[in-house]
This record gives sequence, structure tokens and C-alpha cells, in this order.
Amino acid sequence: KIKLYENKFNKSIKLAAFGIISNDLPHTAKSPEYTTNGMLKKYWHKEKNNIYLLKSHSHMYESGAEPLSEYFAAQIASIIGLSYVKYDLVKFYDEIASRCPIFTSQDEGFLPMSYCLDSDDRRKKGNELSEKILQICGKSHLKEHFEDMMMFDGLICNIDRHLGNFGMMIDNDTQEFIRPAPLFDNGLSMMTWLYDSDLKESVENLNNFVGGVKGYFDLTFDTHLRFYTRKRHAKGLEELKNGALKSLDFPKSIKSHAYKNKKYLERIECFIKIISKRAEYALDFVK
Repeated sequence: KIKLYENKFNKSIKLAAFGIISNDLPHTAKSPEYTTNGMLKKYWHKEKNNIYLLKSHSHMYESGAEPLSEYFAAQIASIIGLSYVKYDLVKFYDEIASRCPIFTSQDEGFLPMSYCLDSDDRRKKGNELSEKILQICGKSHLKEHFEDMMMFDGLICNIDRHLGNFGMMIDNDTQEFIRPAPLFDNGLSMMTWLYDSDLKESVENLNNFVGGVKGYFDLTFDTHLRFYTRKRHAKGLEELKNGALKSLDFPKSIKSHAYKNKKYLERIECFIKIISKRAEYALDFVK
């Protein structure tokens, strides 16, 4: 049987997932590594009885910055006081990977929002979709969490929020809602999808540009901030405006790897400056 929390993890699958080819892949699998969707190189890893997901980068974006994006997004969520999955950075062979603990268990599962909507509602966009989700949120005490997510995505300009990566934690036996699932899967913030050539623009121009980009809900990221910033976000936004991200410190092994790459350094510095600008913009809409 496939036991996601008990079976041993297959090292060969781990190596293959990161492009390190192995001839020792099993023809049948009972390991959890086969269960994770998405375009990134990733694998599940067990360490001291804890389970972690390691994710590298895709080749869809020239930056290769998805792991850095996950790390910085988690730091931003922490500063604002949101419910989120913690990400750190590790080296796997010669690659930087993000690492996060599993947030489900044998007792608690994750139900994506797509399963909370009927087929007609899943096809809705913009305000229609938001309003439908808020109806569900009102019943499940998810409303504040939805507002937090929308503000957060507007702040970091996350183009990959969709109905599969937010939702509810449920009781695996009864299928009843327990609480909103923490924020996760934030690797496609502007840190990742901005081109190298974009970084040559002024911070003002870049902030105006990213703020006009639309996310999954067919709203610009500036509109996200305008509609969903609340008083509870103000303290963290003030800290971000004043450069709170500058004090972050990478693990030594990651710092030496990331900072050897001048493009990474420029991208990190640019991201921090834009976040400061976007936090300042969001504070104008605190309700």
C-alpha cells in the first residue's frame, strides 16, 4: 500500500527528480515521491522523523529564482503575521533548493479550493469568482485568510495562485473543515518572473509595471492591495516599507552559492526595494 507518512523514501526517485539519472527506479512504487504535481524539480525527504519537500527551479524562467522566491515570500508572510508554511534554503548537489515541512498528516488533509466549488463556479473569473469564494469563506471562517492571501499575492506579485494551491485543512476521517490551509507555493513572485533586462529599470518604473500585471483572479496586483489591505496588515507593511528584508541572513553555504552569481545578487536587491515600495503603496489603503 502507498502510505504517505510511513513508507520509506526511495533515494533513486529523489535523484531522478533532480535530473540525476538513476537506473535503480522501481517499476512499482509505494513511496510518496510519486504523488506531487507541478512543473518544478522536487522530492519528498525524511529527516529525523520529519518530512520535507525540496523544490528546485524550472526552466520556464531565465532567473532560476523559484527557491529564492519561496524563501523571501515566507519571510514576508512572517513579518506581516500571516498563516504560512515556513521555507528555508538548502543545497542539493550543486543546486539551491527551497525546503518546507509537510503541513498535512494522517489525521489532517488539504482540500484545494477547486474541490469546494462546483464546475460552473470554477470557470468564473475576477469579482464573480472572489465573491463565490467569500461565500464559502463566510461559512468556514476563511474570509480573513482569503483577504490575507489576496493582499499577500498583490504585494509579492504572485502569478501562480490558483484553485489548487489554497483551500482548507480537513479531518481525514470526517472530511469536515478544520481551518484554512497555510499559505504555500509562492515561487512565482516577481522575483522569479522579471527578466534580467527588467532589473535595469528604476524601482519606480518596475513597481508601476508589476502593479499593473494581473493574477489568477483577473485583478491587477495593485487592485489586490487596494481591495484587500486591512488594519491588521499595517504593522508588518510598515516594517517592510522600512527595509525589514535587508536584515535577512542566508545560511553560509547558500550565501556563497547565491552571491557568486551576480544576477542573483541584483535580483535580490531589486526585489527588496520593490517590496518596500509596494508596502508603502499598500499602507495607503489600510482599512
